[in-house]
Amino acid sequence: MDTRTPEEVAASAKAGRKWIILGVGGCGCLAVLLVAAGIAVPAFVSYIKRSKTSEATANLQSMASAFRATCESEGSGALATLRAGPLPAVPSSAQQTVSFAADPGFASIGFGPLDPVRYSYSIGPVAEAPGEIFMEARGDLDDDGVHSLFSIACSPTTCACASQVYTENELE
Repeated sequence: MDTRTPEEVAASAKAGRKWIILGVGGCGCLAVLLVAAGIAVPAFVSYIKRSKTSEATANLQSMASAFRATCESEGSGALATLRAGPLPAVPSSAQQTVSFAADPGFASIGFGPLDPVRYSYSIGPVAEAPGEIFMEARGDLDDDGVHSLFSIACSPTTCACASQVYTENELE
């Protein structure tokens, strides 16, 4: 037999309802947190990948500047057959230390990043435009075999390079 007073029974029932409300509310909070995490985690991963792509753009712009300076000082004929790389031979998500000075093509324009790189850099002829050369960076930021491509076309005849970096599959 229950020896509690009616007031004690009512108070006990009210306390039980509080726990039920807190339990339902807690599940709601958990659901909100899971949805927020479902949005935030992919956005963060994309941000990290995008920040890594800035290496390719910055190094290609530096390579184009080095090309223009060399072309203007030595004449356009000196770079008409410019070839270099790829260095490193295979792009990787891990940073790699490479001696760009050991490659005659990169050395001829004075290009060589000081920091380790994730992208593979090369210079070669543009098949569709004889006399033009391309400078490119290929990356594989998640090591899945799918590459991103960043490139700039340059003309040894005019010592000029495109102002924009062409990009394919940026975040691969």
